[in-house]
Formats: sequence, structure tokens, C-alpha cells
Amino acid sequence: MNKSTLRTTKLSGQSRRGYRYYAGFSEHFVEDMLDILDLDKGSCILDPWNGSGTTTFISMLNDYKSIGVDINPVMGVVAKGRTFLDYENIDVEGLLIKSRRLRKGVRKNDELLKWFNDKTVKILRNLERTILNGKYLSESLELGTEYSTEQYFLCVVLFNSLKKLAEPYKTSNPTWLKMPRKEERGEIPRHKIEKVFVEELKRLSVSEYKKECKFSPEIIVGNSIKMTLENESIDAVITSPPYCTRIDYAVMTALELAIFNLTKDRFVELRENIIGTPMITKSDLDVKKEWGKTCLETLKLIKQHPSRASSTYYYKTYFQYFDSMYKSMVEINRLLKNKSYCVMVIQNSYYKDILVDLKEIFTEMTNNLGWKLKEVYVFNNKQSMVDLNSSSKKYRKRSVDSEQVIVLLKE
Repeated sequence: MNKSTLRTTKLSGQSRRGYRYYAGFSEHFVEDMLDILDLDKGSCILDPWNGSGTTTFISMLNDYKSIGVDINPVMGVVAKGRTFLDYENIDVEGLLIKSRRLRKGVRKNDELLKWFNDKTVKILRNLERTILNGKYLSESLELGTEYSTEQYFLCVVLFNSLKKLAEPYKTSNPTWLKMPRKEERGEIPRHKIEKVFVEELKRLSVSEYKKECKFSPEIIVGNSIKMTLENESIDAVITSPPYCTRIDYAVMTALELAIFNLTKDRFVELRENIIGTPMITKSDLDVKKEWGKTCLETLKLIKQHPSRASSTYYYKTYFQYFDSMYKSMVEINRLLKNKSYCVMVIQNSYYKDILVDLKEIFTEMTNNLGWKLKEVYVFNNKQSMVDLNSSSKKYRKRSVDSEQVIVLLKE
């Protein structure tokens, strides 16, 4: 590992062609980390919480093999679409003309009807079916159907268009959209939908990158607790685990998941399995000493806190988070080669007046796996969720919000 410092001055941010996504780190950060890690070209880099695919995209551009895993199928599409670079050959006018000619009606159980009326959903579905040559994106889940990177890219354009069209449903929480009442689902005319689609296409098509890459990323929709990869097959990990701030990542992408037409049961299943979920899913609360002293003390303080539901709901949500994170660390340890690095972007958080020190917790967890902390970088953070809840002021003054990069070595 090189001894140079990070050149980037902030972790958060996305390129001009980025998917509209709250949780993500900048492309410059990944470029800097690849410089610092100084890996041989062709080395394999893993991001077990790949999100919008920044790690896999920048790895691809720098001639590294890469694997991105994310449990949310929306993020799988985004990461695949991000690798498409041949924008000049997109016939957007031809695509729109074809979509206007489709006459298929709207399915009765279409999840998009929860957000838009029949005529609007018909236009959106015809766009989707034109992009996918008569198919639906849900078939990638139901039948294992794969599409081209251009088709995935156009699906990302559709995702972003949906977000723009649903702006009237925004709330004060940047990760949530309210579900409109039936009478609020006004009709959006075709010309407006197409105008937004073209605008998003142009915005996402801006690229400063080379177009010939040696390796295409492998993008997997799967769980970080159990990844279908070979032992000691990974040369480095660059990732940002789910934040310990009870962000509901499934609800955060509920609009895009409606494109997949997930049933209520499948949506709930996804919510339950995403790390950091605010849903209570575990009945066996068996704390493990391998989680480390800081983790156990934090859980004890939360359980003993006098505020309402501390010993029940909140204790259980934090228990679930640490339980899932430790299992993920064990799985990453299985995949990572000896003498290889794991780089994690983490964010400090609080429960009331209790600091949840993820740097110490993750360091102690991985120490028990034989890893050593080698480097820490600290950044001020201007988009923290820590103080979003105004009731937090009852327990502490405004937090010193920071993100940290911890570099761990598997010895």
C-alpha cells in the first residue's frame, strides 16, 4: 500500500451522470484508494454493498476486475447501466416513436398504479417494454432474464425520470416519498413524460471517460452475509456498509421497485433482509463476544437508556444491525486473500446521547478475524442523517458529523 494521502476533499458526491441516490461516495475517492492500494492491474475488487456501482465502475475504467453485490435489484440495474459508455448510438427519437405505437393495456395488479393513474402508467410501461424489446424489468428477477448494458442504462434513465415525475410526493426526509392518495394521482401527459426522459438521458450521457475497458464488472443481486463467490478470490474490498441510522433502503427505492412489480410480500421480504432495516426480524437476541467490547458496551447502554422503547424496539434494531454486520465481515474474510486490504467508508451516529462508534466496533470485530487497522481518514460530512430527527436535540447539542475511511489488512 502506498503511503500517499487521499487527494479528494470529500467522500460524498456523484458524477454528472449519476443515479439520484442519497447513499454514495465519490468517484474521486475510489480513484484515490486504487492509487493508494497500488494493486496489480487485473486484480479483483469487491464491493459487497455496491449501491449505485461507483466502486465497480471506477475499477472497470482503471483495468481492474470487479464484483459488486447488492441485495436491492434496483441498485443491480443502476450498477449495470452505469457501465454503458456508447451514448452516441442511442436513437432516443426512434425509441419514443416505438413506445407510442404500443397498445397493450395496464395490468390490474401493477404496482405503479399506487403512484400514477392508468394513462400515465400505460405510457411508462410502454417505455419500459420498448427499452426491453417487449419484456418487463420484473423478468430479470422472475426468469433470470439478462439485458444489454444499453438497456440497463435506459432503465436507469427511466428510474430517474420517475423520481422527477414524483417530486410532488417529496417529504422533509430526503430518503422518503409519501404514497399519494388515489385522488392525488393526477394524469401526467405524454409530452411531459417524454420531455423528462430526454432531459435525464442527456444528463446521464455526459461522460469524460475512455470507451475501451479490459474487464466488465460482475454485478450480483445478493446478500452480503452469503455471497456466491470462491474462497480467497478477492484482492481488495472498497465499500461503504449500510449506515447505522435506521435508513429504510427498500422504502427509499419504493418507486423504482414498483417498476419490478414486487408484490407486498416480496417488498416486505426485501425490507427485512436489508442491513439496517427498521423492521424487527430477529427473535433470538444472542449477543456474541466476538462482536467486541465496544459493540457490547454500546448495546448495553442502549438497552439501559431511560427513553421510551430503548430496551425493546431500538435495542433490537441495533442488535440486528451488528449481528448482520458481523456475519458480513466473516463472509468478506472468507473471500479476501491474505495480506489484502478492506477499505470501508463509515459514518458516526448516535442513539440519543450515546455515540455509536463504528470505527472502534468494526475494528474490534475484524481484529477477532485476524485483521489489523492500518489507516484512518476523517472527513466532515454535510449530508448526515444523524440530526435529521429534531427530538435528538433533547439529548445532545448538534453532533460533530463526520465520515471516516478505515483501511484494514487481513493478515
